[in-house]
Amino acid sequence: MAIYHLHIDSYRRSRGRTAVGGAAYRRGLKASCPVSGRRFNFRAKEEVSFSEFISAQNDPTDYTKLENLLQLYEAIERGEKHPRATLGREIEAALPHELNLPQQVELVREFVAEVRRRFGAERAFFDYSIHSKENNAHAHIAMSEREQIAPFIFDKTKRRDWDGELFVSACREMWQTQTNSALERAEINQRVDCRSHVDRGLKLLPALHEGKAAYFTSEVKKMNDIIKSKNQELLKAPTTPTEDFATSYLASLPAQEWGMIENADQDPTKSKYQYRLADSLYAGFSIHGLTYCQLKNRKYVTLYFNDKSKIVDHGNQITATDGTAKDNAQRLIELAKLKGWQVIRLSGSIAFAEAAMINALAAGLDVTPADEEQRELWKKLQATAKAATIEQVIANAAPVVLGLSSLRAKLGSRTSVPAPQKPRQRGRGL
Repeated sequence: MAIYHLHIDSYRRSRGRTAVGGAAYRRGLKASCPVSGRRFNFRAKEEVSFSEFISAQNDPTDYTKLENLLQLYEAIERGEKHPRATLGREIEAALPHELNLPQQVELVREFVAEVRRRFGAERAFFDYSIHSKENNAHAHIAMSEREQIAPFIFDKTKRRDWDGELFVSACREMWQTQTNSALERAEINQRVDCRSHVDRGLKLLPALHEGKAAYFTSEVKKMNDIIKSKNQELLKAPTTPTEDFATSYLASLPAQEWGMIENADQDPTKSKYQYRLADSLYAGFSIHGLTYCQLKNRKYVTLYFNDKSKIVDHGNQITATDGTAKDNAQRLIELAKLKGWQVIRLSGSIAFAEAAMINALAAGLDVTPADEEQRELWKKLQATAKAATIEQVIANAAPVVLGLSSLRAKLGSRTSVPAPQKPRQRGRGL
């Protein structure tokens, strides 16, 4: 089915990117950057199915010739003097695989024409390529940061109206309109929506972006494989809105695969995310097999472990998934202790709740039971812990008792120890 995706990025030298390298990747070329000295070879990219250069209105140069195209990007490289300069912008957008290649090309051309018309970009060039991967057709649309004065010569000032949320939101809306128009012309009964699930009033878990690392062999690919499996589960999830889809989705997972701990005595004067730990404090979790820690939107942190489980710290609640009940409970209680919580509330299977309560007792945390089953379990574990404490006190006092018994045996049947006698003093002769 047709999906919506549009992402705007920039070619920044501070991130090791170059204008020549971007063109080589989009078009599947072999090229060298004269400024950085780097060489690029993407001739093995078989997914590049179509490329087109839309020139600025005042530039009659034929950019179908490779030497002219590379000369243009070399001019951009030489024109930017700052070592952290931005060399251009690129829009990456998903193409409906229901459309054939000519229809996809027409869609991209109409989108570029609309961007040029709405933002008055007649003197800016657009260079795009279509990559036709299996179930992942998409377009890379590059734009110049500066308008062209003449062939291979650019203005001294950059376009600032292409910065910020206004340009992003406008492009997202235009891509939605043009995509739906293309689907309608092709008589395909599908439509896309640029709004998020929240803005649409849908309480659904969004799919996770897999990224280009999904196609390479690396540690990041392993993480992408996990994301892919999660996306498959999301596709199988119910598509109708629910009151709490996230909780119902977690509850649908097999037993002992997830667990959640909430801060039951949170200070209402503090914000939701004020309890999130500093990133450096997660380093101690390496003993649990922590392999990757990622900050998301400055709101929550995700910890990934080598057993393919993870913990998500949302601030006032922490969730563990894909691990055993014992491991999830141990990690969550340890993290709750580090966060300074005193009273916690548990959600998950009864096996997880029991393991979490045992760890909470050892850590000195109190538990607010969520239901009657948890309440009975908490009372039972508290009584067991109390009895174990009494036995420990008796065991620690045993050496003292044994010492008194051995002393009594030495004294026989006496009930008291006789007072020591004073030594006799002999008289001194005259």
